[in-house]
Amino acid sequence: MIRYASAPGVVDPDTVKRARGLTLKVLGVPGEKLREGWTSQDFLVNTWLVIPQGDAAKYLHAIKQRDKHFGHPNLVRMRTALVTRN
Repeated sequence: MIRYASAPGVVDPDTVKRARGLTLKVLGVPGEKLREGWTSQDFLVNTWLVIPQGDAAKYLHAIKQRDKHFGHPNLVRMRTALVTRN
């Protein structure tokens, strides 16, 4: 499966400079996994040179905050900023 994304979540012309991304989920992947029961492999591709949050753990935290506080963008920004600064 492929998912295209752009931040901050609005669709702009390609001439507007902002992060754009693509995630690829490959299903039914055999072999050893990080977590028992997982059967897929995920890939993240974006147009930035680095992960904006700094590392994978902080990026995952930001994703979880967006999911937890969906519909409340100010709360998401505040909670994500606290972890990103540490």
